Amino acid sequence: MTGNIDEIISDHALLFHTEEKRRKQKQLQLQNTVPKDILAALSAGDDTDNDAITKANHETTKFKKVVQKYNEKVNNENSQHADRIADIEGKVAEIICITKNVTQNLNQNRFY
Repeated sequence: MTGNIDEIISDHALLFHTEEKRRKQKQLQLQNTVPKDILAALSAGDDTDNDAITKANHETTKFKKVVQKYNEKVNNENSQHADRIADIEGKVAEIICITKNVTQNLNQNRFY
């Protein structure tokens, strides 16, 4: 289940680094041709975008951990349930066996 989340995190990280690299290359290209004030205006939102992407990746990682914990709890509950069912089935089998023995004893005692 968390495999898809891993893929999403990996894809986001790859896209983030690709975009960050592209922006730096463009900024280096424009440094020599565009005035500093205009370049600053063009790249003003880059830090905000980077922060948002980093936060989104962090939140996705936290979500993955929550899903993993939930899956562990569900698996533990299922295991405990299966163990309990096995115990109950064993006890039912014992009761059936005892009931058969008692019934046989009662039937044998009737004829004496």
